[in-house]
Amino acid sequence: MLAFDGASKRNRPNMQPGSLVYCRVVRAAKDLDACVTCEGTSVEWSTGQSLTPPTVAPTHLAKKDWMTGLAIYGELTGGYVFKASIGLAKSLVQDECAVLESLGRAIPFELAVGVNGVVWLNSKSSQDTILVANAILNSEGLTPAQRDRESVEDSNGGGVEVKMSRLPNAGLGLFATTTFNAGDVVCVYRGQVLATADALKVADKSYLMRLGGGVYIDARTCIGVKARYINDCRSRGVHNVEFEKLPLLQKANVRATRYIHIGDEIYVDYGKWYWLAYNLSHPHDLIK
Repeated sequence: MLAFDGASKRNRPNMQPGSLVYCRVVRAAKDLDACVTCEGTSVEWSTGQSLTPPTVAPTHLAKKDWMTGLAIYGELTGGYVFKASIGLAKSLVQDECAVLESLGRAIPFELAVGVNGVVWLNSKSSQDTILVANAILNSEGLTPAQRDRESVEDSNGGGVEVKMSRLPNAGLGLFATTTFNAGDVVCVYRGQVLATADALKVADKSYLMRLGGGVYIDARTCIGVKARYINDCRSRGVHNVEFEKLPLLQKANVRATRYIHIGDEIYVDYGKWYWLAYNLSHPHDLIK
């Protein structure tokens, strides 16, 4: 309990068994318990001598006493904890992680990833936390090329922003930050390109779109694609965009069907087949 910046025998953290701690591994051996620390610099506990070479906290982060609540390392409270595979954890701690970069552009969140596969996630809402956690776990099966493609946001999505939808229990929605005239391209729906046989195997088809010609795109894990946040208000008089499906280009343009004001939420008609499939998979939560 003394391996914290600013801690002493009388003034130290009071953590209970089971507490989650963000720390650094000082020493690990096959037949011995690992030695960990929450200090910015480490010393050899048995001799009191500095380790050679010493393991230190990142130089761009300032050293803070544990009592300030601003220390680099320490107990992680609140948030949501889940387990990832060791391979996924290693990819998340890379200097350039396309998945986390893409998520961060769409949703603000805090993340701590351990080399043991334990992941701590915190965001401003439970909806955001679930969305980010699912996206991280779903990214494990993607190839590096797919992750790179999904990290690129829509090139013409600068006139919209993602925030909480005005529809009850709808989660996130898409809103206009500039005006659009009828016929303007608001943003673009992209995703992982799938053939019919592969599309039929997708368990969660919430973000699967059939473009035609045997081409499908799935934006389930494409957090940077703003068009994936467009909701269906289930009212034809309120819909203000439609999908222009372009199978040869493997995308769908989102075109305004009428004038859209700044601050308007973007709504599109998902189509009767979407809601039929939804009701079949959610028999206890039918939407009419």
